[in-house]
Amino acid sequence: MKKFFGLFMAVTALVSLTTVAASFDVSEYLDSALSILPNQLSLSVFEEIGHTNNAYKSSGDRRSAFYFKTGVAPSILRENGNLTYGLKGRFSYDYYTRFGGDLNQFNWSLTPTISYKDDGEGLVRDVTLGVKSVARVDALNNADRRYARSYTTTVGAGADLAFTEKLGALVNGKYVYDYYSQEEFNGFTKKVYSADLTPYFQVTEKTRAGVRFGYEATKYVHSDVYDDYNRYVVNGLVDFHDDKFGATMEAGVEHMNFDGVTGHVADSDGKWTFNGSLKLKYKPVDNFETSLALSTSHDNSSVNERTDSIRNKIALGAKWQATSHIVLLARGGISDNDEKFDKDDSREFFGALEADYVFNSGISVYLGYKYRNIQFRYDSDLDYSVTEYFMGCRYTF
Repeated sequence: MKKFFGLFMAVTALVSLTTVAASFDVSEYLDSALSILPNQLSLSVFEEIGHTNNAYKSSGDRRSAFYFKTGVAPSILRENGNLTYGLKGRFSYDYYTRFGGDLNQFNWSLTPTISYKDDGEGLVRDVTLGVKSVARVDALNNADRRYARSYTTTVGAGADLAFTEKLGALVNGKYVYDYYSQEEFNGFTKKVYSADLTPYFQVTEKTRAGVRFGYEATKYVHSDVYDDYNRYVVNGLVDFHDDKFGATMEAGVEHMNFDGVTGHVADSDGKWTFNGSLKLKYKPVDNFETSLALSTSHDNSSVNERTDSIRNKIALGAKWQATSHIVLLARGGISDNDEKFDKDDSREFFGALEADYVFNSGISVYLGYKYRNIQFRYDSDLDYSVTEYFMGCRYTF
């Protein structure tokens, strides 16, 4: 164990000195087709061409355009005894043939991780450290269509502690830094600190039940308005996994404490409100799997002025390896934003389909379709939709 803790401290120091930026968007779900390749070490070069009927996602001034994405995607995984470490990333330059403007930019994501699993009788059974990084240009939110470059860095760590054969605890911590580099958007720059402690009881070999105690602090960095807030969570949790079915269910209450302007108008300020989530995975056969995720919680809105909001979301996904060469992916769902003190309440319907054909371990091609429909509750003139078709090829070394 001394050797392990020495390694743990070294990795912790490395993570604390790493300065990169981070987060994943919905489109990266479709890139999971690459995971069917049994590569321990790979580098993919890709070229993608697509067409969008609404490049700037506008309700009035709809502009269609072709776009090209050129880039590389490294994927590394190594196992050394109980230690597993790896890195996955995507770097691209996005070019739009018409009305490119701010959309013609370099974008990237990078995710190095390291984990340790002890199957023995030690206190520490599992440890995971990770850094997620993304830089991208996108609209601020569904209602505010101004485009801004953002960098998000996420550093997370977690451990599974086993006190006895049946009793244990999950300990997790995370730091997120959202940075908006343009001066006119610096009010969106913030830091989020969070920590969770989940004592649990191992009901059966495949089932755990416990209580999650969570704390989260959000600090706005460059805002002219002092509007930091804290969140406290107490949730019951049940987790079940076997070879075919997995379920993680949480339900409980959360307490929002706004320190600034929002506290004067937010319904949830100083109150305990309901929150919950449900994640299901079902794999009836080896080559087909489905997923379902539902969640509801309070948040600090970023629409116009920061106020209280409720976010509800449901997402469905499926992956089918139809043959040794063909992989089909699908995703869809609904996201509802209820702005408590703003009339820009919105509901988004989204969907995506992709088909991948893998010629061999080195060459694959894909084509797909993505759709978004954003509807505003109080002003239908703001409604808009976006349809995209795309195709591409990858060469993996």
